[in-house]
Amino acid sequence: MEAMMNKKLMYKVGRDLSALFLFSVLRDAVSELLQPKLLIVVVH
Repeated sequence: MEAMMNKKLMYKVGRDLSALFLFSVLRDAVSELLQPKLLIVVVH
């Protein structure tokens, strides 16, 4: 049972990490495209 729990946890963590990675890559791409505008928006 504990092994199954660990497997589920690892799966969830892995999924969260890959989602986070995708999000940061996407954000980097967007900021590359809109750098000046985005910088102003973020600062204010």
